[in-house]
Amino acid sequence: MAWVRERYKGTKNAMMTVNPISPIGGDSGFKQQPIQFNIRGTNMAEIEKAATDLIAEMKKTPGMVDLDSSHRGGKPELSFTIDRDRAAELGVPVAAIATTLRALVAGDKVTELKEGMDLFDVTVQLPADKKRGLASLDNLA
Repeated sequence: MAWVRERYKGTKNAMMTVNPISPIGGDSGFKQQPIQFNIRGTNMAEIEKAATDLIAEMKKTPGMVDLDSSHRGGKPELSFTIDRDRAAELGVPVAAIATTLRALVAGDKVTELKEGMDLFDVTVQLPADKKRGLASLDNLA
């Protein structure tokens, strides 16, 4: 860890930690690597740069193998503020609102359709043109 801290002490908005990975599960997903570096912060561009730089530097070090980042770009994030008082007045649990919004935006599997010997996942989601702007979600009630 000192090796990482020394090289990235100028990174202001990223915090780095190193953790051992259990080879038998947990949140490791049965990975073979003995350690993982976690980079967290509030500036995504700086975090991505720190991760890319760290991987590039580690590739120069003999013995370092299977270097990868778990970050995969292109996953948009939406944030909603639920009017909890209004939801309570209508008798709608906040969890039901959250589940519905997730299904409409992310396209969650809601059931399976069996046709002969084949099973097909059935997902519910808004059409792409309806998901483009948050304004289209204002009238879902």
